[in-house]
Amino acid sequence: MIQDILNKEHTIKVGEKIYKLEFDNKAYARAEQVTGKGLFRLYDALLIKNSLSASECIELFCCGLKKNHTEEEISELKQEFEQKPFLFMHNYGTLCAAFTEPLLPPEIMEQNKKKVQQKKKTAKKGLIG
Repeated sequence: MIQDILNKEHTIKVGEKIYKLEFDNKAYARAEQVTGKGLFRLYDALLIKNSLSASECIELFCCGLKKNHTEEEISELKQEFEQKPFLFMHNYGTLCAAFTEPLLPPEIMEQNKKKVQQKKKTAKKGLIG
């Protein structure tokens, strides 16, 4: 059995509802099926070339919601994003982070975690001093 990658939840709030976006192996497989593009093509199109259509991005977003939400909840959010594109664009960065993070090597994730912790310590010192 395939072990899950280093995925984690990314939350967004739309209206009064909170959604949890998470890309695991199943979400990536679903994204490949829905878009007809392989994982590396999706990565390239989403993050490098920025060439996915709005509908493809929304479909990708929905794939990341399936682990934590019902089809009804996903359908409601999808309709909201399609009717109000600014809501989707407001959450586009979260999609990019949620999609990319599990694909990064663990060493890079550890380096990033250490950098964030160091920045927090520096910020606290700046507030105190």
